[in-house]
Amino acid sequence: MVNLEDCGERLIFPSLERLPFLTTIKLSNLRKIREVLVPSLQELILVEMPELERCTCTSLGDLNSSLRVLEIRSCPALKVFDLFEKGHNFAEQPSLFEGHNYGTGWKLWLPGLRVLIVINCPHLLMPCLLPHSTNVSRLHIDGVPTLLKMEGSSTEKLEISPNSRSGENSGETLRLDGKILAFHNWGDLKSLSISFCGNLTSISFRSLNQLFSLRDLRIVGCRKLFSSDVRPELTDEYAIGAYRFGLRCLRSLYISSSGITGKWLSLMLQHAQILKELCLNDCPQFTQLQIEEEENSQPNFISAPETSSSWGPDGLLCIPLNLTSSLEKIAISRSPYLRFYGKKEDFAGFTSLQELIIRCCPGLLSSLVHNDGNDVQANRTWLLPQPLGQVVISHYDHKTLSLCFMGNLTCLKKLEVLESPGLESLQLHSCTSLEDLRIRECKQLATVKGMQSLVNLMNLEVQENPSLVSLQLHSCRSLEDLRIEKCESLIALEGLQSLVNLRNLALLNSPGLPPYLERLSGHYELGPRLESLHIDDLSLLTMSLCNGLTCLQCLRLEKLEQGGTRLTDEQERALLLLRSLQNLEFDDCFNLVHLPVRLHSLPSLKTLSIVCCDDIPRLPKKGLPSSLERLVIYDCSTELREQCESLTRGKLRVVMND
Repeated sequence: MVNLEDCGERLIFPSLERLPFLTTIKLSNLRKIREVLVPSLQELILVEMPELERCTCTSLGDLNSSLRVLEIRSCPALKVFDLFEKGHNFAEQPSLFEGHNYGTGWKLWLPGLRVLIVINCPHLLMPCLLPHSTNVSRLHIDGVPTLLKMEGSSTEKLEISPNSRSGENSGETLRLDGKILAFHNWGDLKSLSISFCGNLTSISFRSLNQLFSLRDLRIVGCRKLFSSDVRPELTDEYAIGAYRFGLRCLRSLYISSSGITGKWLSLMLQHAQILKELCLNDCPQFTQLQIEEEENSQPNFISAPETSSSWGPDGLLCIPLNLTSSLEKIAISRSPYLRFYGKKEDFAGFTSLQELIIRCCPGLLSSLVHNDGNDVQANRTWLLPQPLGQVVISHYDHKTLSLCFMGNLTCLKKLEVLESPGLESLQLHSCTSLEDLRIRECKQLATVKGMQSLVNLMNLEVQENPSLVSLQLHSCRSLEDLRIEKCESLIALEGLQSLVNLRNLALLNSPGLPPYLERLSGHYELGPRLESLHIDDLSLLTMSLCNGLTCLQCLRLEKLEQGGTRLTDEQERALLLLRSLQNLEFDDCFNLVHLPVRLHSLPSLKTLSIVCCDDIPRLPKKGLPSSLERLVIYDCSTELREQCESLTRGKLRVVMND
């Protein structure tokens, strides 16, 4: 092994070809070397050689056979490496390797190379196909002309992104095909990610279908990729049959901020016969969603005549019938013009669907629901697949929504209804298995009906629903987590006393609730199992309903706008009754000047956090609890920070931001 690093300008470079048993050369930061003569090696590493212009092989055939690791980094002047320049000749001259039947193609070039790294070599041309074999454990190409950045291995994951020197939009259109990538050597690849290649216009579909083991395909930020017409020869029955095994292992397809047409995506889905996850984000070009009709073996647009104009509109996305039994997750977001065309029960035919996410697609949601009556204001019902376990929707623009399921059976455990300002009534009578319900930013939502069916509900979050008046919680005896925030009109939590398993409670920015809870005092106490309480009104602590908090471990006080600059004596006494309290946090309490005087009397406190409390100048005079292990000070006054910096007491750890 020869390892030369930072050897200065007077180095007399040795004749490496005179070392017959040499296996490794590593040259780093040799600034005056212009040429390197490379013998037969197993490893060649060249790093930070700014004046290196040429690498010449003493025996091209021997080096080609023996090389296992090739790494070239930051050699900005390097223009010639005959191993790359003459790579084409190996395929054309099999006589160099007599006695070996390598066939045709590129298998002759660097057959034993396992690691190929070429970074920041702006003048080095690499005309040969990549990867050179099926056994590359590491490939990293970047800052090389004519090539995109590529990083990964031939058997696991490959990431393709813009060349760091040319950027996302270099002005030159690019195409990935068999002349650039040796797709036949990527047959064992499991994951392919193509990101932000703004000038990448196409990938050879025939080449893509050589990725027989591909399980995960991600295309992100490629607005021109697959944006052109599909060639007719790819849509006839012969072509579909010929490539039926391409993409056969694909499980997940994720496309975001890309210009792919409905034709191209439909063609991909036709070949991905066991797809489990389909995720589409920010694809406004899609306007129609259809499910293949049962009597057709191919979608209508594929069986059309061979003119591309008859192959259906660019915005039409057709899901093959066989995927209705394999898809487990569908996520579609930010496709505002997309609508579903077909029978409403067709969408309920996804017999394996477990997760459904539809966000910022108001037209799609509207086309999936139907009126129970002729009146346009009648209740709107959405028929969903029975296996569904999770549903997330946003931007629903009708007044009513009722969920129902095929066969009146449901597995739905999680439901999120978000950012639907027109929704006034949500009906959940059929959601008998629901465990997690989150409703957020539904400005007109006044009622949530069917809460009596939610006997399995464990988590309920209701946030930024200013028109909601009450919640019926009588049947929610399994509820463990309850969060109410920014519900200005909410004045009642009916059945709160039924929540015997409640462990975490957050009541914030909902001014109608403290008076309601005050009326409950004397008749009800929060369950003894409550472990965490998050409030913005300290009057709650002094109510009799908080007398039984014997297990409370975490108390977070946020934006204490009511009251003066300190806790009242009654509030402080109530705080000191929390003998099991381990975590106490003051968050964004901009009116608070004084911390509780007897803070040191909390016997179990382990963590005290003071966050965004600019007016608190110091810790209490009587100090902190002896049990305290962690003190967190973030975005507070300089005086408080300086005092806390001086604390060096035993096991106490002080954490502060800069």
